[in-house]
Amino acid sequence: MNFTMIWTAPAVMALSLAAPQAVAGMEVDQVVAGVTKAYKAPGAMAITSSMKINFGGEEMEEGFGSRFDAKGNMELDLPNLKVIALDGYVYVTIEGVDAAFLKRPVGDGVAKTLTDIFGAPEVVPWDVALRTQEDPGDWVGQMTYGLMQGATFSSVSEGKNPTTGNPATVLEVTSSSGSGNLYIDPDTMFVNAFNASFTMPNAPAEMKTSMAMAVETKITKTLDPPITFTPGDRKAASSIEELMPSQAPQPAASGPAPDFTLPQLEGTDVTLSKLKGKIVVLDMWATWCPPCKKGLPLVQKFADWVEANHPGEISVYAVNVWERGDDKSAIAEKVQAFWEKNKYTMPTLISYDDKITNDYKVGGIPVTVMIDAEGNIAVTHSGYSPNLFEELKEEAEKLLGSGS
Repeated sequence: MNFTMIWTAPAVMALSLAAPQAVAGMEVDQVVAGVTKAYKAPGAMAITSSMKINFGGEEMEEGFGSRFDAKGNMELDLPNLKVIALDGYVYVTIEGVDAAFLKRPVGDGVAKTLTDIFGAPEVVPWDVALRTQEDPGDWVGQMTYGLMQGATFSSVSEGKNPTTGNPATVLEVTSSSGSGNLYIDPDTMFVNAFNASFTMPNAPAEMKTSMAMAVETKITKTLDPPITFTPGDRKAASSIEELMPSQAPQPAASGPAPDFTLPQLEGTDVTLSKLKGKIVVLDMWATWCPPCKKGLPLVQKFADWVEANHPGEISVYAVNVWERGDDKSAIAEKVQAFWEKNKYTMPTLISYDDKITNDYKVGGIPVTVMIDAEGNIAVTHSGYSPNLFEELKEEAEKLLGSGS
């Protein structure tokens, strides 16, 4: 759950799921109800999870921890983030931000409050949904941070926990984006493991993501240590945007920007070397990429600022990449529909192969590259940043002021 959101290049991934045996007399609804009931057991509960996600040939491993006391308070240890719900308030702290914290009333529940804070229900941990909500909703989707939404439980069977080899009740999970197996302890009905393989909505078929999660759940009378929050000298922030640190742009390797010629969605081809003398900004994106969708409005805002203040000095281009398919006209139609739906006016180029992403060593999108008037890469932004407009504006003014 990193705040810099980035999606990696397409690659074919496969996940080997166990081949369980059908369980006589067991119904899917009975097992799901048993799991839901188990996580609402009285007393305190501590849950630790480890997860490996493999996409684009790159593997990410994260650890999570959730603690729930008998009074309804909770403590969530997430990657780069800690959430504490205590005595009617939610407190959020971010790793590396020592001077501030976020405080909100719990209101209609911790899940609803976290959704309001972060702007998306998939940030609510799956165990919070099972523990605190009468109807936990799409808790399997929350296990995958919304990448496998609308999952249904299709069958129940007997198998073995892929982590420990112990007997397990296996729930097969399917959705429009993929499938997987939930491995449940038949005695406690707690989830012990989850393996899945799925594709993001609207992504190319080969953009497979595999996930393997191991879970340990313990029931106790009380928590040791108890859940507490001490603000100390830290300042209370009013929003998560105020609390989040800005993602500093990363200087690219010195040297000239690789030349390219790409077609515009509307208009003639664009060749980078012919733009020498201007600052050029390239934003690489795809229609299926969630962080790209969040970043494009900020790039459009920057393009509008350029048009109003420096129309002859800076050129801004979105660059569509990784829209897989053999039919170039179908790809162009998809990009055109996306562009018109979102009412973007800046020009977008379309790369029908991987040459530009290979030349610029792009391993994930979105990526925004600023090239100075001499044709050298000045700075590169990787991933989504809510401050992208301000950062691009500041960097452009610096280059204009230096005469680059």
